[in-house]
Amino acid sequence: MRCKYWALFVLSLFSVFSLRAQGVDEISPMAIYNVALVGCDSAGSELVKLFVSTGEARCVALFDKDSRMAEQAKAEIESVQSKAPERYDDYMQMLDRRDVDILLLVVPAEQCEEFFLKACEYDKNMYVEIPPAFPSDRLKRLIEASRKMSGAVQAGEFTKRADTTERIKNLLYYLDGRADTLAYPLESLEKR
Repeated sequence: MRCKYWALFVLSLFSVFSLRAQGVDEISPMAIYNVALVGCDSAGSELVKLFVSTGEARCVALFDKDSRMAEQAKAEIESVQSKAPERYDDYMQMLDRRDVDILLLVVPAEQCEEFFLKACEYDKNMYVEIPPAFPSDRLKRLIEASRKMSGAVQAGEFTKRADTTERIKNLLYYLDGRADTLAYPLESLEKR
């Protein structure tokens, strides 16, 4: 019987070291969600800041095809949390991180579908800012892909800050069990 408890103890130590190797330096019993940003323009940086301001999230990774924008966003994000997020030049490599709980997707319409479908393959929870001019036929493809995964997808629409804050809180509450449903699932955009 003692051997069984010793094995569990050793396994728990390895999981802690594994998390530390992935850049998670503060392990807390409280839910702090690790978010990754895709799209580092001002809208993406603002969205991350709103997530971090809840006290329930921290940005651990970011990606943008424009390295200059990515570096600028990295500095902005570091100013509102204790550690700078890791910048990735390869989107797939960032998706490989197992400690990313929520992917924040804030990209132009022409890139949205590509990034979204790849994230679905990785079964990531997502907060997706859908551009206003996003075609309805492409939106249907995103909805179909999201139905095949177990992760949650909350939709944003580049809306007012108060509305975005409400959507963020709803997603976080849904993920930790304080809310039974998502207030703005991707399907809600079909009615616009």
